[in-house]
Amino acid sequence: MLYMKIDSDIRSFSQQYFKKNTNLIRSVHNLGTKYQVAGLIGECTAKKGVGLPWVVIGDNRDAGYDFCFCKQRIDVKTQMRTLPVKNYYNVGVDVRQIKNPCDIYLFCSVDKVFEFIEYCGWLPKDEFIEKSVIMRAGDVVEKSNGDVHTFKTDCYLTKVSELNEFNFFSQFKRQVEEWQKSQY
Repeated sequence: MLYMKIDSDIRSFSQQYFKKNTNLIRSVHNLGTKYQVAGLIGECTAKKGVGLPWVVIGDNRDAGYDFCFCKQRIDVKTQMRTLPVKNYYNVGVDVRQIKNPCDIYLFCSVDKVFEFIEYCGWLPKDEFIEKSVIMRAGDVVEKSNGDVHTFKTDCYLTKVSELNEFNFFSQFKRQVEEWQKSQY
């Protein structure tokens, strides 16, 4: 997994973005502004990591994916966590978002004070769906620390250990390029 300090410019930009664009706050899919800030940090950091401009321009927040790389539409899925990610942790996608036009899910976690980000890995959308279980709103699972989590919405869920792991963005780029070539 790629664990790194969050770029201060990306953090500041992301925090200011939703203060200026309050019309983009979507509490139905996200748990509030801080979760959307975390999502934007995940997206901007990934864009920068693959060599793309990372600043969001205009109102393009709901295209169904976050950026294109190697002719693939990539949707960055970000969670907030208090602890570093473990292989037995879960990553997920809300069932309402599965229909969105993307080719690859890239999963990451941001700590709750926006200091560090950890990229857990990636999967092509079809492979993610195949490897996932569907959890229904109201389902309850026990966490590794003994706490329980009750799902608020239906979602597809898989273990971090099922993802294509990378330790550097250059490795992620090579993996996506190789996967993209194998599709033709």
